Amino acid sequence: MMLRVTNLRKEFGGQTLFEQVSFVVAPGEKVGIVGTNGCGKSTLLKTIAGLIESDEGRVEILGNFSVAYLPQHFEDARHLTLSQFLVADLYEKKVRIETIEKQLERDSSPTVLAAYERALEEFDRAGGYALELQLENVLAGLRMGSLNLSRPVESLSGGQRMRAALASIMLRDADIMLLDEPTNNLDLNALVWLERYLTACRSTCLIVSHDRELLDRVTSRTFELDALTKRLTDYSGNYTWYRTRKEQDEARQMRQYKEQQEQIKRLKHDINEVKQSALKVENATTNDYVRGRAKKVAAKAKTRETRLMRLLEEENVDKPRIPECLRFDLTGRKQYQSTLVRLSDATYAVQNHCVLRDVKLEIIGSQRIIVAGDNGAGKSTLLKLIAGVQEPSSGTVEGKENIAICYMPQHQESLPGNCSVIEFFQASTANRRSDSESRTFLHRFQFSGNDVFKKIANLSMGEKMKLLLASFMAGDPDLIVLDEPTNHLDISSLECLERGLQAFKGALVVVSHDRAFRRNISPHLVFRVAGGRVVVEPPELLD
Repeated sequence: MMLRVTNLRKEFGGQTLFEQVSFVVAPGEKVGIVGTNGCGKSTLLKTIAGLIESDEGRVEILGNFSVAYLPQHFEDARHLTLSQFLVADLYEKKVRIETIEKQLERDSSPTVLAAYERALEEFDRAGGYALELQLENVLAGLRMGSLNLSRPVESLSGGQRMRAALASIMLRDADIMLLDEPTNNLDLNALVWLERYLTACRSTCLIVSHDRELLDRVTSRTFELDALTKRLTDYSGNYTWYRTRKEQDEARQMRQYKEQQEQIKRLKHDINEVKQSALKVENATTNDYVRGRAKKVAAKAKTRETRLMRLLEEENVDKPRIPECLRFDLTGRKQYQSTLVRLSDATYAVQNHCVLRDVKLEIIGSQRIIVAGDNGAGKSTLLKLIAGVQEPSSGTVEGKENIAICYMPQHQESLPGNCSVIEFFQASTANRRSDSESRTFLHRFQFSGNDVFKKIANLSMGEKMKLLLASFMAGDPDLIVLDEPTNHLDISSLECLERGLQAFKGALVVVSHDRAFRRNISPHLVFRVAGGRVVVEPPELLD
């Protein structure tokens, strides 16, 4: 065994996230971790990584094994260059060598030469040219080879940032990799490469992901963290195997529960019939013998009742506890048959870099459109133009008069941490709702009871995404524009979102690299972004 977790318990904000969590993971195993948003999946990974302490229990990494942790977001790295972020130690050593080389042009004294030799030795100990070659191979595999390594991380697109984070983890060649939503923002090519890498690598992997296909192809074991019981259940199979087994277990438990309830009802009825019959006989006669017999029958019925209740207490079957699902039931105000948005020769440039050029397209009626393309191609920019969030540098973007557009961006950095859920919802919706109306609406997005008073800073990434969905969808839009809506959502909520979008009668424009999600919303068209151009394709060419 490589990793052992024993009776782990963690509280957050006065609430228990999980308890009595125990498992053992062997070298090379690939394990998927699933569960609803806020159940503690990310916290569990951070606890194993040693970034936070548990309230009870222990984590043991047996032997001299290294651990690498990939967080969902890495704001601390935003102001670093790509080189500093990927190979910070090697980068510093190489800068030292280059500095001394310049000094040698002016001064080749023994002191400077000795410093140069020490710098070369330190560079070799940090990995040297072998690590540089490995970096080139990893970046090429993630299709980042053309990026300038002196480029700031904050200038990268969401997908490029995730690729950079993955590259930094892979370069460490750790024995244990803890990956929190590694597929977020990755385009299809990067997803395929990541699947192959994780399948072939020697590392033990614990993977939190909403990508059902990746979990099926990479993992052979599934841990479910249950938000209701606060416990972890270990399933010896990939995601589909886990899902099938869980549904079978729930169906079996429900069947046994219903059978037991019928048995209770029948036995109670029989006992009550006997008691009533005995009482009727006793009250209908003055014959002491008959009355005595009736009392004995009633006493036996009482004994049977006591025995039945004791038996049911010992063998009671609980009703399956099914978590509250996201209720996403938008219908749209109108079903337009005309053009909702038209882009005519729309161009968008930033600092002399042309992101999109001469884009001509229109969105009609109730079309479902997937926007596809590599990371950094300009997909998010296209969505902002369609939603009216950004103005083109040249050309025009025209929207139909009085249409309601819901636009949800890819990132959530702007959410006010000190604001409560209900305060943010009420402030961000056009139609002011009372507290009661707001709480009813938020309950559909799994904010029940006192959850509406939680501070946004204390929400998980998935809960923040649900809050954004709730606030943006409250306006009953005609056109929905979503930029990577599946990021951070748990799989159950993701499937509810799919069903809701299937029922939506308005127009839909989505950027998503989740393969199952793209298929399940049944797109009519694909807008493919490449080289600054947008080409309209049939959905058959999507993958």
